[in-house]
Amino acid sequence: MAGVSLATLFVSTVAKDGEALVHLPTGPDVGPHGIGVQLLDPELLPVEYNAELEGGHYIRMGVECNGWGRPIAYHVQEPQPNSHLYQLYGYSAHGRKYRRIPATEMLHCFLPEEVGQTRGIPWMATGLLRMRMEAGLEDAGLTAARAGAMKVGFYTATEGDEEYQGDDKDDAGNTIEDLEPGTARKLPKGVTFNSWDPTYPHGEFPGFVKTILRGVASGLNVSYNILANDLEGVNFSSIRTGVLEDRAIWMALQEWVIDAFMRPIYERWLKVQLFRGSLTVPSTSGAPRPLNPDREEKYRQVSWQPRRWSWVDPLKEMAANEKAFGLSISTIFQLIREQGLDPEEVLREKAREKKFFAELGIEYPVVGKQQPSAPSPADDEDGLKDLVFSAVREALAAGGRG
Repeated sequence: MAGVSLATLFVSTVAKDGEALVHLPTGPDVGPHGIGVQLLDPELLPVEYNAELEGGHYIRMGVECNGWGRPIAYHVQEPQPNSHLYQLYGYSAHGRKYRRIPATEMLHCFLPEEVGQTRGIPWMATGLLRMRMEAGLEDAGLTAARAGAMKVGFYTATEGDEEYQGDDKDDAGNTIEDLEPGTARKLPKGVTFNSWDPTYPHGEFPGFVKTILRGVASGLNVSYNILANDLEGVNFSSIRTGVLEDRAIWMALQEWVIDAFMRPIYERWLKVQLFRGSLTVPSTSGAPRPLNPDREEKYRQVSWQPRRWSWVDPLKEMAANEKAFGLSISTIFQLIREQGLDPEEVLREKAREKKFFAELGIEYPVVGKQQPSAPSPADDEDGLKDLVFSAVREALAAGGRG
């Protein structure tokens, strides 16, 4: 599975199930790099599996912890007893087949809501009740709309008058009237027609749906306009506030994905490659030499650049960035990272671009560079005042010395 697809599946699994299980087996048979990345269905970690073990260890919802509550193994239900992993870790308990995977080979990623939490909670748990209500409302609204469209009205007759026969009758004995555009029909004496024109769900439906979706959006920590794709009544200030709040949450989640998923996989891969000597660099002799495993800590110091988003008014954003740089409250590197780009890569490409322009004898364009403006009369007047005051101060000082 490609890296982007794997990351997308990881994020969707965490949002849907509240957690993700990532198995990182190592060995010569798991892949060309000696390490594998296997996403496991969290449902394979049974929530009903609880046990007390020796030495103060215990199993809670399939997670084995020591006396300090630290996970040391995961007891995953094995649907295929003949698999290679079951042969390594497999055992039977309570009529089921399990495999015990050490915590050193597993990433259990979730956002804890309480101290001592063992399993993750689905992100949509708080909105499920409202979503069920909204589904019921849609079903009731559709039923009412169909009933209103099928029934036109009712015929009523006074007691003793002859019943109106209409054109036909259905199986239940109800009178059927064939209607054609532009026609009118005379009813028998004593028979009246009462029309039925239900207004539901025309009036209540939109407001109720909006109220439900606002509650769902609050539970998901996203703005209502983004969740419902509803920009009605939105102005520049309100959409700016909502977008900034959403992006702040998204960036925090990006950092969590990096720390919980991306970085541990990279560090595990790095350790395996340094042990195997598969990472090489050119040497003075020209022959490649493997990287020194003793410098593993240095090789771990990598930067991660998640995606960023352009602003709704890029001209104002660039002007604000220019002012922030001029006031020394931001840097070029920071501004480039906010665009979702790698600063070193951008600046190296810019240097190559300047060199290429020079080789062609073309002046490199500088956008936004301003020429110094001529001093205004007011500036000249202020400068003259400064000279006069300076001369007066010097004369007073000389008189005092005499």
